[in-house]
Amino acid sequence: AFETIPLTTTVAVWKEDYGGAVSSYPLDYYAYGGNKGLCSINNHVTPSWIALSDGSSGLLIAQSHKHLHGFAFCPVRQTITDGKQTITANPFGTYWGEQYTYPARTTGWGRTAALLTAEHLHSSAPSYAGEQVHFSLLLATYQGSRPPKELCLTARVFSETGELP
Repeated sequence: AFETIPLTTTVAVWKEDYGGAVSSYPLDYYAYGGNKGLCSINNHVTPSWIALSDGSSGLLIAQSHKHLHGFAFCPVRQTITDGKQTITANPFGTYWGEQYTYPARTTGWGRTAALLTAEHLHSSAPSYAGEQVHFSLLLATYQGSRPPKELCLTARVFSETGELP
């Protein structure tokens, strides 16, 4: 977790997509409407890894396909308190809570219709209650605003083989 980071620091989520392209997006949703912290952010579909960076250092999380794996395996939560943010990641878990608030909302009818018709707004995470699950993760810290290419390659090899190169 990244804890007590000032809102003047924008945390980025890095990922590698299914085409092998590495990209990122900022966790700056608090600047748009009522998104003063999001209970579940999972915009990062990836076969291999995600990374979180505060601009000076980061944490990369990779999954191995030798065990439990998923295309959106690591939801992220952003909590904001007293002008500071905490970012947490939950590999193979789920977060539940308030959904995104869109600036264009005015009447509330869109939200009502979505809640009545869109099952994707309900948690679809599996319940592992009382069961054993096996998964393998690679956790790696790095310096800088983005994960180094060598670390990204290591994460991809780990994801595909379950072993470090």
